[in-house]
Amino acid sequence: MLISGLAAVAVLAPQARAQSGAAYDYPVLPLSEALARFGKQSGFHLNYDEALAEGRAAGPVRARSPHEALSQLLAGTGLVARFTRRDAFTIVPRATEARPDMRLDDLVVTAPVIGEAKGVDYAWYGSLLLEECFRKLREQRALKGRRYELQLYVWLDRDGAVTRLETLGPLDQVETRLLVEESLAGLRVASLPPQAMPQPIRLRISAM
Repeated sequence: MLISGLAAVAVLAPQARAQSGAAYDYPVLPLSEALARFGKQSGFHLNYDEALAEGRAAGPVRARSPHEALSQLLAGTGLVARFTRRDAFTIVPRATEARPDMRLDDLVVTAPVIGEAKGVDYAWYGSLLLEECFRKLREQRALKGRRYELQLYVWLDRDGAVTRLETLGPLDQVETRLLVEESLAGLRVASLPPQAMPQPIRLRISAM
């Protein structure tokens, strides 16, 4: 069975996407060293206060995609990544209210939202959410072998956790819709959502 998905608009992938097939395999390292290695391999631009890395360790990391690697790298550190554009992020303490995201002239993705897009493009974040949805759905044994095509409307809190989820699909797929909602109920995107991003995010997922 092939699970596929689509944000409501075309996604312009980050620079690091070209290297998504590369293996990210790091042992436990001082956080500053791990971040330097990650930045060099992924192509992402990093910005953080060096004091945040003092006394903190990262890893081990074993991942195939840069976003999965970043999630593992920061796990247990009390820090999170907030993307300021598709290929750049800052690191902030999870409990700290971060500054509003930068508005950059080269940010050119359209928000995957209900209704018309509202100027600034956030589809790059929709692609991160889509990856997390795939991971969760592949873990759901009850969905294996089922064929379906659904639209998902997802609301997230400022930490990237799902607060509300609605699915739309054929009437004969009510059971499948409930299984999908159950699978995604505890989902959390590793990267914090941009503060100005309109919600809900609309995704289309199909399994053939």
